[in-house]
Amino acid sequence: WDRPACTEGVVSVSRGGRAVLACNSSNAFTHITVQLSAHGKTRTIFSEETPGSFLQGGWWLQVRGGQARLVIQSTQDAHQGLYLWHLQGLQRHNKETRLNIL
Repeated sequence: WDRPACTEGVVSVSRGGRAVLACNSSNAFTHITVQLSAHGKTRTIFSEETPGSFLQGGWWLQVRGGQARLVIQSTQDAHQGLYLWHLQGLQRHNKETRLNIL
């Protein structure tokens, strides 16, 4: 079984600081979708076949085997909200983490 472990709860970062959200699994990921839900709207940031390294609007998704990291080098208000991970390996899992900008 995959049993991914992801950054949980609330992550708080100072504006302009670096944020890292991660998910690790015993099996390789084959597809990852990351969505951001904020201000009553949900938008897809990444929906990617893996492995790979993907850039989009200040977000950087790195996926290698059963390791996935979402890195924001310089956090801004637009990065704040609830991050929804849709992980696919041998199974499908959904995880979430809230990012607060201080």
